[in-house]
Amino acid sequence: MATDADTDRAVDDFIDAFERHDFGAGVASLTSESTWQMPPFDRWYRGATNSAVLAWTHCPAKAAGDLTFRKARANGQPALGMYLRK
Repeated sequence: MATDADTDRAVDDFIDAFERHDFGAGVASLTSESTWQMPPFDRWYRGATNSAVLAWTHCPAKAAGDLTFRKARANGQPALGMYLRK
């Protein structure tokens, strides 16, 4: 079972990968059991690679520094707000 420190590290790895626009690190930051749903898209994506492909092909970020994240908690679990810098 993951500890709070493990969860915090996983969230930090995810944020770091996406803020650096590093696809390989993005895939590595997700588990094979990942499920991703990103409004306004009506589909659910399963698995690390499928989830990361969705993010990289549908997100308007094109380079490192385009995205920034803010950590939060929702229903006792980690949550993130993602912002596109202009």
